[in-house]
Amino acid sequence: MDDQRRNVSMQDIAREAGVSSQTVSRVSNGSDSVRPATRDMVLAVMDRLGYRPNFAARALKRGRFKAIGVAMFDIVATGNLLTLEGITKAASDLDYAVTITMMGKGQQRSLAAVVERMKNLPVDGVIVILEQMLPDVGTFVPPAGMEVLLVTSAQSTTMSTIDEDQYGC
Repeated sequence: MDDQRRNVSMQDIAREAGVSSQTVSRVSNGSDSVRPATRDMVLAVMDRLGYRPNFAARALKRGRFKAIGVAMFDIVATGNLLTLEGITKAASDLDYAVTITMMGKGQQRSLAAVVERMKNLPVDGVIVILEQMLPDVGTFVPPAGMEVLLVTSAQSTTMSTIDEDQYGC
């Protein structure tokens, strides 16, 4: 692979800017512990070389993805677009990304299946919008390390719920 096509690393930026990789890391992560002149120089080199942070490496280092999963069965069902708009706005305000998955016809219809599908994606937690009742809502226990929030009129003793009736919200 030629140099034009490979990803630019922090070491490439450090070498070009004449600073340490740790300084480049601090600039990349928005740390205040770098002098403004050094920060500006590193940012200019990043821009010139086309540096893009490695999302996977950051997630491994931090132990989180800064992403929320949203699972639903019908994006155009009454209220779902407004709910999705609220979720994406709140996520954006907190610098989180949103991954949406649709559970289509023919797929296993259970909360366990929905969460299992989301577990395989780079998300820190999942919001499940239930416009239809699933058979295991009352018994499903989320796996360790995966926060699950249900948007439904049903109650759960094993996970957080938000009433889907938007009256007064």
